[in-house]
Amino acid sequence: MACLYEANQREGILRSLRIKPMKGRVTGDEAARILTWRAKEEYGILHEYAPSILRRHVKQGNLRAYPGTKLPEDGKSRKNLYDVESVFELSIAPRRGLGRKHVEKEGAA
Repeated sequence: MACLYEANQREGILRSLRIKPMKGRVTGDEAARILTWRAKEEYGILHEYAPSILRRHVKQGNLRAYPGTKLPEDGKSRKNLYDVESVFELSIAPRRGLGRKHVEKEGAA
């Protein structure tokens, strides 16, 4: 289950990640960085998400992709944007295995 992040908390997190949403939406790379941050903060593990995971969430109906603003010469958009709020609300459960490492919480003995 996803944690609840208020608007001012989301803004602070985005600022710390140096992400500036465009009309409330972020690119796939930026969304992956947010998910990587969430895995570390919420689950205490180092797991780097790739932008390709977002396509799986879109296919499963958990996330909506919006066409981006950059168009190649053939006129078809190859860049998707995702709502910032939706990325923070995604239910994530990082897979168990080699791609993760536990992080010691500060103040833990």
